[in-house]
Amino acid sequence: MRDEREGEQHFARRVGDDAIRFERTLAAPPERVWRALTTPEDVAVWLGQLATIEPRVGGRYVVTFDDDDRMNGTIVEIETNRRLVLTWREDPDESLVTFELARTQNGGTTLVLTHRRVRAGEQTIGLGAGWHTHLDALEAWLVDAAPLDRAAAYASLRPMYVARFA
Repeated sequence: MRDEREGEQHFARRVGDDAIRFERTLAAPPERVWRALTTPEDVAVWLGQLATIEPRVGGRYVVTFDDDDRMNGTIVEIETNRRLVLTWREDPDESLVTFELARTQNGGTTLVLTHRRVRAGEQTIGLGAGWHTHLDALEAWLVDAAPLDRAAAYASLRPMYVARFA
């Protein structure tokens, strides 16, 4: 079970006027986390139910979520095992997601996720609770923990994000 301080650290924080940022320390090396971000079968486990990824600049990054919503993205920047930047299009909005990876001293990974071009209010709340849920699912999957019930996790996190960002 997480202590209060660790739990607080897992929440998104606002960065500037139009971005939210998460920072997680993961118990897997950057190479493994990279595969989790760029391999369709891995992405389908923690982020959506189906993914199409072309890991190159200009390549597609498409995720179909459990509720059949779809995110259509394009890879803008890619630096293997270190940095992935992609557009994030869920009609009618287009935003920008950056994943940055760094090896920790114990061989794990610090993952920083920054989602830019995010409107204050409902969009920040939804993306905050959504990314929080997905990162919790990624973290659990990387250590072979029981799969996270993403719908239940999102439902419990959303009111906390309303309190933070409404």
